[in-house]
Amino acid sequence: MSEAKNEEQQTAEFIKTLSEAPTDLMMFSGSLQKLYKADDKFLPENDAKKTYLDCRENIRKQARKYSKFVLPMTEQLFFKISKIMDNYADLEFDEWVKNSAEFQKELSETKKMCSILKEVHNEISQNLGAEKTVIDEAGIHQEYENSRTRLLAQVNDAYKKSNSLAFWEKLIGVFDIFDFVARKAADCKMVYLTTVLQLALEYFTGYLATMHTFITSCHTNVSKMVDSGNDLERASERELQSIHFKKMKARAGEIRHLCNGFVNTASQKLRNNLSNLPGHDDDEAFLNDWKKTIQNKYGLTQTQINTTR
Repeated sequence: MSEAKNEEQQTAEFIKTLSEAPTDLMMFSGSLQKLYKADDKFLPENDAKKTYLDCRENIRKQARKYSKFVLPMTEQLFFKISKIMDNYADLEFDEWVKNSAEFQKELSETKKMCSILKEVHNEISQNLGAEKTVIDEAGIHQEYENSRTRLLAQVNDAYKKSNSLAFWEKLIGVFDIFDFVARKAADCKMVYLTTVLQLALEYFTGYLATMHTFITSCHTNVSKMVDSGNDLERASERELQSIHFKKMKARAGEIRHLCNGFVNTASQKLRNNLSNLPGHDDDEAFLNDWKKTIQNKYGLTQTQINTTR
């Protein structure tokens, strides 16, 4: 497979990822809305009820971390990608080459953020399962796949018709998976709901991996332009990067549109869903502790972890 062909496929897969990525986060946040509507008042007063409520509190804390820090960082990632696309959409090739060192730095920072978000999503997913009991999950896995497939079909159809992410406002709430969970006995319901949350984050982590591959490819292309030394090498690299630039310029508008749609539409719906979770008096303490942990682990600045843009 030629390098140009591979780049075209990576770009097409990246665009598909951007259009579908909100799906699983919608399922994640929509599932959390059901968290405090479960019929726990009908549980018997025994160890099973304590396990159930402990599990629910664990989920609530992971969701609070996501709402407070992870979603804003995810918005930041989409915003950064949109700004990177400005470099292709709004500039001519000579100006792009002239500023390639600056773009190399932007891509390096964006690639790092994508890697961090992959790890953080994995951590949240693993923490959700920390108190999960062992049951036969084949049914819930299949139901999740079925619900997700039906939703993605609606997403793709609606996007083709409207070329807008505003359709997320209409699609939220159609998840058949909730009906499946609702039919489970009260003492099993939390386990099934936890599995839905984990599956949603696992899928989104897969999307982040695709995004990382695409950003890495762009970074590699820009770095070659920056690093080319003598005039002959620079002339050869310039010709290759001219092809890269033209291909990206042709798709940059669509990529930018999808990223802006996530930041301005889909993430706002996610934020509204997550805001329905109750807060507790000790939330600030454990959130500050986790904030310090991920700041130290990933070398994040106050700005990176506190702002969405």
